[in-house]
Amino acid sequence: MNPLMKALRVRHEILQSKIEGEMKAKQPDTIRITALKRMKLKLRDQIAALERAGAAFQQDRLNRRQMKTIPIKA
Repeated sequence: MNPLMKALRVRHEILQSKIEGEMKAKQPDTIRITALKRMKLKLRDQIAALERAGAAFQQDRLNRRQMKTIPIKA
């Protein structure tokens, strides 16, 4: 796994834990929860973008390999 992807996923889990902890508090700070959720959503978007880029890269590599194996008839 890409080190950046791994770091983003770890950060995402940390934020989820912080959100859960804040929600369990006697008086949850809704502003803090909202801010944490926004940060978590931004991380999710970054993870999704990296996954799409990785999938596109893999598809491009596959397409290039297939192009090399197709015989050209003159």
